Amino acid sequence: MSELFGIDFGTTNSAVVGLSNDKSRSYGDGEGQPYPSLIAIDKMTAKVVSRGRDTWKRREELRRECEIIVSPKTLLGSGKTWLIGGKEWTPENVVTEIFKGLQEKIQQRTRDDSAMNKAVVAIPIGFEPIKRKSLRKAAHAAGIEICGLISEPTAAVYRHYETLRKWQKVAVFDWGGGTLDISVVELVSGNVREIATFGLRLGGDDIDEKIAKWT
Repeated sequence: MSELFGIDFGTTNSAVVGLSNDKSRSYGDGEGQPYPSLIAIDKMTAKVVSRGRDTWKRREELRRECEIIVSPKTLLGSGKTWLIGGKEWTPENVVTEIFKGLQEKIQQRTRDDSAMNKAVVAIPIGFEPIKRKSLRKAAHAAGIEICGLISEPTAAVYRHYETLRKWQKVAVFDWGGGTLDISVVELVSGNVREIATFGLRLGGDDIDEKIAKWT
């Protein structure tokens, strides 16, 4: 069977898991690390110069000639825009570029130019409809059809199901760059059932901002 893909599109980092013949494998940035969710755009030409890990490694150098956009996920559906090189960029445009970068990595690893044209995407608990719509549009513009959405904590349970299956109930804390999500799930006969969920708009970016102001 063809490989099925799940995307963990994070505020700070993103990753992909592929499933084929009941076996899964993780994809990152090619160095075994998650793919940083940021891009660099040339201030003069408005062209995307760099994405992901390359942008993160060269961020100080790139800042001289580029605008570096980070954490676009939290801004989806907000109406925020950036005017760069005479072109208006939206969070949706930036997310499209990140999805393109993820897809390129998958296609390079699998040597399949059509890989990951469909995927299930994990989203935070309480991800508003306007953000979901914007996320779908961004993925579509990158050539990826989102065929399903799943809450991020529940996706983590599925990923580690074999380890967790010995327990009947599991609590999952997913604290990322933009949100804190908590789920209590029940594991029954290979199925995962959400009993309770809670999401809070509080992540690592907020803590970084508070520390920066305090110092």
